[in-house]
Amino acid sequence: MNDIIQPILDWSEVWALLIPLFVLMLKRQQPVYMKPVIVYLWLAILLNLSGDIVVQINFFNSRIVYSNNPLYNLHSLIRFTCFAWFFSKIKQHFFFAYQTNSPGNIGRVCNH
Repeated sequence: MNDIIQPILDWSEVWALLIPLFVLMLKRQQPVYMKPVIVYLWLAILLNLSGDIVVQINFFNSRIVYSNNPLYNLHSLIRFTCFAWFFSKIKQHFFFAYQTNSPGNIGRVCNH
């Protein structure tokens, strides 16, 4: 039983991204502000798939040792960049209220 579950868990970072990508394929028309999330999904599946392939290469060929750590580091940078881009694209009033009322902004005038 563990022989069946373990490969599924090992590849979960790949197949978990297939769920939102499948929904994206069904609903092709997305708002413009969702572009950073869509870019992230495609890059994330590519990087996670590459990282898991590197692990499989290391598992089956012990003479060649590759690290998938740079891929995961790149993934973290892309995730941060894409979601920072996403939050800069959406215009949420509560975010502006938070910026205006945060301790660092007390006394400043924000024109939104």
